[in-house]
Amino acid sequence: MNRLGRLAAGIIVAIGIIWSFSFMNKSPRSIPRQSPTRSTYAYDSPVSTNPADVATATGILKKTSPVVPVSTATTTGTPPAAVKSPLLLLFRQEPNAILRREALQKWGEGKQAGVMDVATAAVTDSDPTVILQALNILARLGDKNSVPLLLLVLQENHGRPDGYGMPIREAAIRALGQLGEGSTVTVLVRELNRHEDLSYDNNIVEALGQIGDASALEPLNRQIARLENFKPVESIALEPLKQALAITVAARDRITKTKEK
Repeated sequence: MNRLGRLAAGIIVAIGIIWSFSFMNKSPRSIPRQSPTRSTYAYDSPVSTNPADVATATGILKKTSPVVPVSTATTTGTPPAAVKSPLLLLFRQEPNAILRREALQKWGEGKQAGVMDVATAAVTDSDPTVILQALNILARLGDKNSVPLLLLVLQENHGRPDGYGMPIREAAIRALGQLGEGSTVTVLVRELNRHEDLSYDNNIVEALGQIGDASALEPLNRQIARLENFKPVESIALEPLKQALAITVAARDRITKTKEK
């Protein structure tokens, strides 16, 4: 009996081990495996290789529909309900800020039809990096209809709590410089020395030089005198000061040459 008892116990243990291994190899029914999900709006981007995603994005982009120019309809960056731009529809329906930024960059580089509407709407995006991309696109497109919007961005991003206020304002200033609209000189001069930041002021000075309006000569000469007379407490500030002075002198000389022509 002892032998039979031990044999029976061994058989029971073996069956238990086999059953345990077979159970471990099965996925629990209560936690089904799910493949990662993403938006079907792929912007024909390498982020997604799913044929369905690419087909969806490509199909929408190929549709032709009238585009209401947002830039001329509003200066707040909030597009009217009548907008039917395929790009803007794609942009609005993408919840991922990284994909919105990548799409905007791609469309801007290719000067895709309708990208002006998207860039104009994107300056009020919830993600500051998308706003920066939008401002770069507006500068690249060179449409002076965007000047009122850029001035609004410059005005409304003082004291921004997330730390992106100055980078956004600098991007708006650079865009204004590239657009070369003389009516913006007064606003830019008012920004000069407002924050006591040489890098910020350098962007303003370069923008004034690009615009080339003679009304900026006097403010630039005052800035040159200010920089020449400034005595920094620490020697480490001398190099940035020299650089700022050189940038300001170059901007003034550029305007002077433009005026002489």
